[in-house]
Amino acid sequence: MPEFRLSLILAAYNLEDLIETALGSIMPQLHDDMELVIIDDGSTDSTREVIRRYLGDRLEEKRIRLIEQANGGISAARNTGVEAARGAYIAFLDGDDLLLPGYSDTLTRILDESTTPPDIVEFNAIRFDRIEGEQFINSYPFNTTVIAPHQGEASADTFKRIFSHGWWFLWARIYRRELLAGLSFPPGRRYEDMSLLPEIYLRAVTITAIDTPLIAYRCNSEGITRNPSSKDLEDIECIIDHYLAMAKEATDDLTRTLALYVAFQATLFYKNINNDMYGYRRALPNIRRMVNKVGALRRRHPIELPFNTRALFLSPELSNFYSFLKSTRFMERFRT
Repeated sequence: MPEFRLSLILAAYNLEDLIETALGSIMPQLHDDMELVIIDDGSTDSTREVIRRYLGDRLEEKRIRLIEQANGGISAARNTGVEAARGAYIAFLDGDDLLLPGYSDTLTRILDESTTPPDIVEFNAIRFDRIEGEQFINSYPFNTTVIAPHQGEASADTFKRIFSHGWWFLWARIYRRELLAGLSFPPGRRYEDMSLLPEIYLRAVTITAIDTPLIAYRCNSEGITRNPSSKDLEDIECIIDHYLAMAKEATDDLTRTLALYVAFQATLFYKNINNDMYGYRRALPNIRRMVNKVGALRRRHPIELPFNTRALFLSPELSNFYSFLKSTRFMERFRT
């Protein structure tokens, strides 16, 4: 029997200026049936000292643990957290993000009122740049669930809606712990959410989704999505290859379709990163190569795609031109 109802895994690396704010959003709503598992992933600043100072004697409580390990990246930190977790459900939070008020009460109510325990509970978030006093600066809604409101067994159409939009943010859900059995985040790889989360969904049967925002997601100017590199392209191509292989090996139409959705949406992401790195014209050869690689399987197994993804596979050139017209660089040039 799990010792707790929910385990919240908080991963931190070199966040000495932000981790106290994250903890401040967690501790007032850490229910008795919840545990907090903090993974310090080899911080070289004073992150762990800030954690120890903030929590003080509460680190002696059974439901609060600080695990320190050599730096292995966010995947390694999350794997450590999952292995250590003792809850019936698993939740994740990055050390620079926050729980919004009502996180714990809302999830507790959902679990209490569910006649059949959900495998996954989805919710929304807000984005923000920074905090001044108690105010989120430049905050706006971040709708990470595309099926809310929903409760109960997920149909094939429900799964297709989730997979075709590809909002793969690990922290925007909680998971029944059995869904993660035998799975792990890929060490040394970026975009670990996109890599593993679809596989978790493929194991799910019942899903609850609500419109309520429960997480405050910090837009980090130093994050990998703002500073892409060739490593990003390599890791995304690994994800594409993994789900293409899954689609080829699938023995049922739904699994094949869902795996293809991940590969197609990842290709759109691959395009966007190429454009950020090389510009809209120089990126085209790389984008064409990936479109040809992924598109070959789509021709054998046609599926309906969202507009932006469909446009990319119809014509990478027109897709890129459309992206350029929408870009800040073009609009600034047009205004001048």
